Amino acid sequence: MAKAKRERRASIRNMSGADDALEALNRLEQLERESAPTPATPVDEASAEDEPGDPKDA
Repeated sequence: MAKAKRERRASIRNMSGADDALEALNRLEQLERESAPTPATPVDEASAEDEPGDPKDA
């Protein structure tokens, strides 16, 4: 009976350790996504022409 309790406690500790490791991995991936440079989006030519302050408007 005592051996079963020890094994159950060890199993619970291992599971919580795995959960902590998974959470840390998720945080690292999130930080990498946040710090990654965002790809440049192409400018829509029609909307670029309509922007105020364009030198062509002067």
